[in-house]
Amino acid sequence: MDIHSGLYYGNMSAWVWWQGCGSTIDDFSLMSGTQTGKKYAVSKQYYHSVCPGAVRIKATTDDADFLVTAFENTAKGTHTIVIINSESAEKSVTLTGTHLLDTFKMYRTNSGSENCIFIKDVNSGSANSFAVPAKTIVTLQSGGDAL
Repeated sequence: MDIHSGLYYGNMSAWVWWQGCGSTIDDFSLMSGTQTGKKYAVSKQYYHSVCPGAVRIKATTDDADFLVTAFENTAKGTHTIVIINSESAEKSVTLTGTHLLDTFKMYRTNSGSENCIFIKDVNSGSANSFAVPAKTIVTLQSGGDAL
């Protein structure tokens, strides 16, 4: 939620952790040796698809429990939407708006075993919806390889 707040409200152009690796995985490090922690997986939700050249674009939600940021990289032709469900209940999402691509790849990190893994393809449009589980961050990426 800190990354979202910095990008959405602070208009930051980057988020870099002070300490990437430590002797243990704790509040300050993303990993220990080659073992990654949950903070690494959550960070990857942004780092994997929001790359240099991407610009934050307008994204809104009627649900105060969702945090949403969206990015477009015109040079690469990609669109990325990051959704955080901070609530303790699963919620349904429908993607609508102008200039949305038809299909997005969904990557998800939750408090359990999912660590920025590909879940499935989801479609935009008012006739399509998908679930975002409780306490979960989802990245939707479309238009090719963001890297």
